[in-house]
Amino acid sequence: MMHLRKSSWIGILIVALIVVMGIFYLFRENQRAKALRSFNISIVDVRVTGIGLTGANLEVVFNIRNPSGMGATLDQLDYKIYGNDIYLGEGKINNAVNVPAHSNKMISSSFVLNYSSADKIFRGDLAKGTINWKISGIVYRNTPFGGIKVPFEETRITGKNH
Repeated sequence: MMHLRKSSWIGILIVALIVVMGIFYLFRENQRAKALRSFNISIVDVRVTGIGLTGANLEVVFNIRNPSGMGATLDQLDYKIYGNDIYLGEGKINNAVNVPAHSNKMISSSFVLNYSSADKIFRGDLAKGTINWKISGIVYRNTPFGGIKVPFEETRITGKNH
């Protein structure tokens, strides 16, 4: 029967510990990815922060709701805004946002609304009384094993009777 030296046992224990920690890390990252996929992202407010000759500076306020039992961090959020199916522009949030379990987090993003793209909506459709707003985008989470991308989309109707 072969006897292992004390240093061999220590080496085996270290390798086993690294393997167990790696498995735990992968499990935890998988749970965080599931939490990220369960996020509900909605627009709370759009504020005018400045008016220029060719466009208006807006602040778009998002609510990110995490209904899961595990906190998760999004590393980036890219979005596009449409009004009555007319593309108005896009924005990005590059700051990491941690959303604890069973909670909401409000974040905001600067957005430039060009008057040329908004002209048809505000001139014609607003006079009719309603605007169908749509925001779509992707939430990103970076991991050592690659990125996770989770698409989202929300529609909201504003105007008469809404």
